[in-house]
Amino acid sequence: MGKIATILVPVLAVSLVGTSYWGYRENQEKNSILIKAENQYQQGFHDLTFYMDSLHRELGKSIAMNSRRQLGPCLTNVWRLSYAAQNGVGQLPLTLMPFNKTEEFLFKMGDFSFRTATRDLEKEPLTSSEWKTLKNLYARSGEIVQELRKVEQAIYDKKLRWMDVEQAIATEDKKMDHTIIDGFKWIDQRVDGFREIDFGMNTTSSEEIQIKRLENLTGEEISPEEAKQKALTFTGIKTPRKVKVTAVDKKGVYPVYDISILNGDDSSTLVEVTKRGGRLLWMMNTRPIKAARLSIENGEVKAYRFLLSHGWDGMENVKTERQDNTAIYTYAPREGGILLYPDVITVKVALDRGDVVGIQAQNYVANHRKRNLPKPTLSVQAAEKRLNPNFRVEERSLALVQNERNEEVLVYEFVGKVDKTDYQVFINAKNGEEEKIDHLDYVS
Repeated sequence: MGKIATILVPVLAVSLVGTSYWGYRENQEKNSILIKAENQYQQGFHDLTFYMDSLHRELGKSIAMNSRRQLGPCLTNVWRLSYAAQNGVGQLPLTLMPFNKTEEFLFKMGDFSFRTATRDLEKEPLTSSEWKTLKNLYARSGEIVQELRKVEQAIYDKKLRWMDVEQAIATEDKKMDHTIIDGFKWIDQRVDGFREIDFGMNTTSSEEIQIKRLENLTGEEISPEEAKQKALTFTGIKTPRKVKVTAVDKKGVYPVYDISILNGDDSSTLVEVTKRGGRLLWMMNTRPIKAARLSIENGEVKAYRFLLSHGWDGMENVKTERQDNTAIYTYAPREGGILLYPDVITVKVALDRGDVVGIQAQNYVANHRKRNLPKPTLSVQAAEKRLNPNFRVEERSLALVQNERNEEVLVYEFVGKVDKTDYQVFINAKNGEEEKIDHLDYVS
């Protein structure tokens, strides 16, 4: 017995050291991910406040100007800054909290300034109504800036973390500090009251278009219990610890059920389905994700199989991104040889286990429908001549995209390089105009 003890003690000691080291490494990796996420959220908030402040000042300059020649560039800056502010919003953990009115306000501001800046202001100067709109935008953007500064000061004074905001939203924890959440809710409610602003005709945001289409979905209205079962079937969770179903049906928001599932490991899975037809809009699993064991290619196989198993067939991978220990794959359907970019589905795969931890299908549900797809007027060769002469084309395809006015247009999609950098260029298949250009970051 003494000999066995002599052997076992060192073995157990080594085992304990190994276990402690493994736990230490795992904790370090988790902390590293949390720090990266916190830094991203802080940067997003910094960008939002900076661009909103710059936007407010630029609007102030525009209403003080007397020169039509100077007004055009000034309004172009307003357009640019409004979209930069929207990007800042997109980096914040606000997906589970209403902030769509503020995003819509920023979109309409950008659309108004773009339409105004791109016309000949010498021949067609601003009307009295448009001057009034500019003054209103200056005043209202100032209100948003003031509230953002209050939130910024509260973050500094109370040493608040954005990761806590994300947790408070996801878990509905009433004990946590809600200063940031309350500030953003106040902004969104205040913006909803900016009804006196006349943005002119034909200013419909992509959000408004989606809401209208989601409100008009076909199918029978499902009950909360049916929504719960659909969520559990979709996620494959057989023994949840708790399931909460919340009906969301108010003015300006399409009717949905938000389902929160508490898993056995204390993580949560959040699902949103439409009341009419029970269509899944998005899903997110909040479990901690460990070090990656699978490759990007392995993850793509998992994502594609997941889509097939849930009835989303005929989808093509159009974009792949790496995000810490996860990979995000964007898929679009192809119809009649045309890629339908408005109908994309995004799939997030955890590279530690290979399970799908996120789905964003709202674009697909809202936009996918039977279309009378147009025919190209220009040949692909004629469209290619419109490209930068230094652009080396590697792939060509017909595609449908949404332009800056949220109109669907047929384009030729060209993927290629300028020097060693990859780009994606969309040329209008009717008039040869360059509709859009994206920088591609391929991952491996």
